Amino acid sequence: DLVRRLQTMRDNLDAPVLITSGARCEAHNLRTGGAVESAHIPRELNDRGGPMTIAVDIRVNNTELMWWHANAAFSAGFRRIGPNDASRFIHLDVSTTLPSPRFWTYSRRRYHPDRQQR
Repeated sequence: DLVRRLQTMRDNLDAPVLITSGARCEAHNLRTGGAVESAHIPRELNDRGGPMTIAVDIRVNNTELMWWHANAAFSAGFRRIGPNDASRFIHLDVSTTLPSPRFWTYSRRRYHPDRQQR
């Protein structure tokens, strides 16, 4: 489902979608400041019972493109979208266990609405 939506987004933009982050182990997720319940950590299972990647961060080079990419993501069916204008990326995921729909932005503290306080 993630790849299908990314392809739809790419087709709608008629431009590449540059993935900068996908699946992460828990240690790397912690080092990057990711949420404890991050969708980047493969926890949900595919149809064969194995863990699957359900989240990506994509690179966006400027504020105008940020808007176009977020809009294309929504049109492609993404309902969990987190743009970070300062770091020039958008988080996208297709989690079925985290709250959805959800749209958030990141501050310098990397706020995320689903993040548990540490």
